[in-house]
Amino acid sequence: FTFGQWYVVDGDFPDGPEDADAWLIGGSRHGVYEDHDWLPPLEDLVRAIVAAKKPLIGICFGHQVIAKALGGKVEKFRGGWAVGRTVYDFGDEKLALNAWHQDQVIELPEGAQLIASNPFCRNAAMVVGDTVLSMQPHPEYATEMLEALFTYRAEVAGVPPEMIDDARSRFKEPVDNGGVMRGRRIDLASAEVRSHLDAGMQVAKLAVDWEERIGCILCDDLGIRRLRFLDLVMQEAADIETDDALVRFDADFALMGMELARFIPAVIDAFGGIDEPDG
Repeated sequence: FTFGQWYVVDGDFPDGPEDADAWLIGGSRHGVYEDHDWLPPLEDLVRAIVAAKKPLIGICFGHQVIAKALGGKVEKFRGGWAVGRTVYDFGDEKLALNAWHQDQVIELPEGAQLIASNPFCRNAAMVVGDTVLSMQPHPEYATEMLEALFTYRAEVAGVPPEMIDDARSRFKEPVDNGGVMRGRRIDLASAEVRSHLDAGMQVAKLAVDWEERIGCILCDDLGIRRLRFLDLVMQEAADIETDDALVRFDADFALMGMELARFIPAVIDAFGGIDEPDG
C-alpha cells in the first residue's frame, strides 16, 4: 500500500474522493459537535466519499464524524469514559478491544446497520452499505499507545485516575486486535520478534525445549506448566535395569529430581538471576 495523509485540522484537505482508492479517518482530541472551521468541510468530504462508493473506515473520532455527516447524532456521553480493554458484542462473537473515548454516537444515521454494541456503548460499530465500516474502539492500539495516552493525555482530558489504574491492571489480558502472535521454532532474537515487542506486544507464554531433556510452557508470571521429560531423559530411565517396581520408582524419581535441580536454576539465570539483599 501507498499511504497519503491530510491534516484536516490545519485546513489540509484532498481535492476530493478521487485522490485515494480508500479512506481512513482516525482518532482526534476534538469533538465532532465543537465549533471548528475544518469540521464542515470534513463532513462534506465524508459524504462525497460515500457517494463515490469509495471504501471508508472510521475509528473513534472517525466513527463519530462519519455518523454525524450522514445524519446521526454524537454527544459527550453522560456515563463518562471508556478506557482500556473493553469487550464488544459483534453478534456471532465477542471481541476485546482497547477504548479511549467519552464521546459516543447516540443515534445512528439512516441506513446504517449496527454491528457491535455493549452496555456502555450502544452504537459501538456500524456499516453503511458495502463501503463504510466504522467503530468506536481502537483495534490499532497496543499497550504502548495506551500508556502514552495515560501519561500525556489522561490528566488534561479529565480521565479519573482510578480508571487509569484499572486499565493498567488489565494490560496483560488479551485483546483481539491482532496483538497475539503464535509460532513454533521462532528465533527469539530475530528482527521480527523485536518489532513486535517494540510495538508494545507482551509475551504471555513461551514453549521451552531445554537441552532436549525437559519441555514445558513458561508463563508470564514465571509459572511452569505442562512440564514433561523428553526422550533423552526417558531413555536414560529406561536403561536402568530392574524388575522391582519400588526400585524403578526410586530411580525414576531420583533421575527426574536431578534434572529439575539443573533446569530451575537455568531458568532463573536466563531471566537475570535473583537479587540478593545486601547484608
